[in-house]
Amino acid sequence: MGLVSKLQRKKAKLEAKAEADRLVEEANELLCRKMDGLWLYTMHVTFGFGKKRLTRLYWAMIENYEKVIKRYNRMCDNDDVEWFVMNKRLKEIGIDVKELQDEAVRRYPDGVMEAVRKEGE
Repeated sequence: MGLVSKLQRKKAKLEAKAEADRLVEEANELLCRKMDGLWLYTMHVTFGFGKKRLTRLYWAMIENYEKVIKRYNRMCDNDDVEWFVMNKRLKEIGIDVKELQDEAVRRYPDGVMEAVRKEGE
């Protein structure tokens, strides 16, 4: 195998990795927008939050998240430390996110969105 073909393969691998990273980032951004929208929509339809309260809630969530990241990520190299801290704090008030997620799977074995779609039929 020649040097040129090795360099071409290495370049192709780097380009493929860059494209995979871009696609992951794009999917992550879309997921974040969907989750933000879900929380805001739920607060609106379930609790009657209007634009002003939804906006305050959104910015409070962002600011709290930033505080947790700044406080705990400087103490630890683990990227998931903020989730650990938030889940620990929620557990202190009796909310276990994993238990809630497991219950959602038991209640809606075909997936939450599939159950919502079926309810609308």
